[in-house]
Amino acid sequence: MELVQMILEYLPASGRQETLWAVCGVCRMWYWAGIGRLYRYPKITGKNYAMFLTTICPSAKEDRKANPGSSSRSSSSASHLGSLIRNLDLSAIVHEGSSSQNAKLLHRCQSSVESFTAPQATFSYQCIVALSNCRNLKDLDLSLVSQAIALDELLGKIKKLELLESVAFPRSNVTFYPNQALETTMESGNRVESRSARRRTPGIKPPTTLGHVITKEPIGWPPRLKRALISGSVLLHLLREPSLILPPTLTDLSISHCTFINHIQLSSFLASLAPQLTSLAINFPMGSLPFNALDNILTILPNLRYLSVAVDYISRQFFLPPNVSRGDKTHPPHPLRQLDLESSGHLGTDMKIGPNEIFDAVAEGGLGCLRIVRVSKKLGWTKKEMREDAEDLAELLETVAREAGETGEEGSVGVWELKDWGAWRESNMCT
Repeated sequence: MELVQMILEYLPASGRQETLWAVCGVCRMWYWAGIGRLYRYPKITGKNYAMFLTTICPSAKEDRKANPGSSSRSSSSASHLGSLIRNLDLSAIVHEGSSSQNAKLLHRCQSSVESFTAPQATFSYQCIVALSNCRNLKDLDLSLVSQAIALDELLGKIKKLELLESVAFPRSNVTFYPNQALETTMESGNRVESRSARRRTPGIKPPTTLGHVITKEPIGWPPRLKRALISGSVLLHLLREPSLILPPTLTDLSISHCTFINHIQLSSFLASLAPQLTSLAINFPMGSLPFNALDNILTILPNLRYLSVAVDYISRQFFLPPNVSRGDKTHPPHPLRQLDLESSGHLGTDMKIGPNEIFDAVAEGGLGCLRIVRVSKKLGWTKKEMREDAEDLAELLETVAREAGETGEEGSVGVWELKDWGAWRESNMCT
């Protein structure tokens, strides 16, 4: 069986699920060799969601059919297949299932799941409670969630996850009521909620005990949080609430879809994170930012090594003093090593930044540590009139790296064009 397992490690990513399913049907030995890999990264869609849910979370009736000699308690025992799941991706699920079913799914794989991507429409407080029990969770993606989420309740639950390193917050409406008490009373035999409880968004209110005030868990951050994707109204709450200061362990930050944040607020927020941030992505859309809002981002963040920015929010001044130093002994070069340029494709954005601006900044020493430049296809750097300049930039980056004594791996220095920004599929344009 060990030999079969070694062979299965070489299966290509495309078509992997179908191949592993066929492997499990060969014989008993091949089944045990392939079943773990089949459920490690399950491919869940709207078509197979119901069957997948039934397999991982069988009902009491179905469980008794599968185990006729078992006791009635067997229906409550977690399916052994749930303990094989490492990556639970429900991004392809829209209206299939319900929040309670997704919570059951999380409960069954809570001992093994390391990465979870929430669905768009069936994620509520029940799922947040289930997430708090996933002790091995490292990556949490809530960016697709369209239902309103209480930020204080979310942070109160995920702060217990000691291994969690990455969180992507939703773009939908996010509420924040850290000091509200939750209570219920009884009037004429009917359940009547307090005013503070009624103000909460339906579907995300935690269960309460009748006649008692429930103390909410204090807000906190996971102890190992390194990466965060902030979007929607989350950034507004971070700016307004002193209790929501990001932890010092955070080094990688992505910001997008923050419509009401102006450049003064954004600069102030980033300045508060200057000592710790080494990676930053500010992508389109950011509706309230002007055309040159991020020209001084390198002076605000002196320790930045990776930057992804939409050219909609920078101008050519981004690469000129005082935004970039002269690179001499008294003004050392900025440590930025990789620069990704995104574009919305709006009229005029393809003319804002060209290879020559970056070439001058590297040649003069201000960006002397820069080694990798990746640009959106929308900028048109592969066109005849700009391709030669892009090749000159790639040659300069290689020369600077060689003079610095850096050998590096193949492809670690150069200029690339990103054909599909969302999927990060790269085309080696000129290296």
